[in-house]
Amino acid sequence: MAGEWTVEMSVGQEVDVRIDLCDLEKGRLSLTGWPCPPETVIPVADLSAFEGILPDQWLTGKVARVSEFGAFVTVWTPDGKATAEGLVHSTQIKDSHVSSVKKELQRDQVVQVRLQALDVMGG
Repeated sequence: MAGEWTVEMSVGQEVDVRIDLCDLEKGRLSLTGWPCPPETVIPVADLSAFEGILPDQWLTGKVARVSEFGAFVTVWTPDGKATAEGLVHSTQIKDSHVSSVKKELQRDQVVQVRLQALDVMGG
């Protein structure tokens, strides 16, 4: 397919693409110019249950997956009624340097996290 596109595009030309595949483990991103099939559109998450949570409040979470740059953690509201997934960057895992996120955190590990930023409109 890349060969077909070289006929239609030139270096420096702006194009509209979407992410087709994101492989966090290998650090690879695949883009496509094809429209997104309706069944693959991920709805924006409702994060309104997390509004009002203070930055110094600890929340319980579970590591969903680990990457080279951090861990994605599923976190619960204090009442346990809502969940959301967020990124804990490697620089935020502990006070000292983290040489390997995989050595610090494992999938399904229960952790305590704090909410640093919340984008209710962006999900």
